[in-house]
Amino acid sequence: MNKKFLIAAFILVVAALAMTAYFILRSKPKIPPKPVEKAKPIIEINPISNPLEKKPELNPIEKINPFKDIYKNPFE
Repeated sequence: MNKKFLIAAFILVVAALAMTAYFILRSKPKIPPKPVEKAKPIIEINPISNPLEKKPELNPIEKINPFKDIYKNPFE
């Protein structure tokens, strides 16, 4: 009998805590969300400009290749 009484008391306490938490959380005033502002563009990008248009020639092998004009690749 003592075991059954402890189990019933435990279930009763858990149910009371659950109901109390439910009513406390339900009674809080709900704050409406703030309206979202549109992001402002930081940098304007010009899609027409090419930053590599005036790049320096970095591959010296293309300048000194002696077989460039002699051999033609058949797959090009």
